[in-house]
Amino acid sequence: MLADELIEERLAKYYDEHKTELKITNYGRYWVVHGGFLIYLKESERKIKSDREKDKHHEDLKEELKEARLKFTHYRIVTYWWSFALTLISFLLSLLNLYLILNRNK
Repeated sequence: MLADELIEERLAKYYDEHKTELKITNYGRYWVVHGGFLIYLKESERKIKSDREKDKHHEDLKEELKEARLKFTHYRIVTYWWSFALTLISFLLSLLNLYLILNRNK
C-alpha cells in the first residue's frame, strides 16, 4: 500500500514485471537526501495550503478588478452622455447663431 503511494507520488517505480521490487527515481532520491518521505509529505501539505491561499487571493483580486471595471464602465457611460449633451447644446447654439446672423441682415 505504501509502495503504491510512492509510485503515485513518482518517488519510486516498479523495477520488475511482477511489481515486487521498487527502484527509487531521481525525484525520490532528492527527497531521501532532504529528509525522507515524511518531510516530503509536510512540504506537499504546505504547498497545498499556500496554493489555497493563492487561490483565495486570486478570487479577492478578481472581485476588486470586477468592481474597478464596473466603476470605470459607469464613468465611460456618464462621460458619453455628457459629451452627447454638450455636442447637442453646441449644435443648437450654432443654429441660433445662424438664425441671428440671417435675421440681422434683413
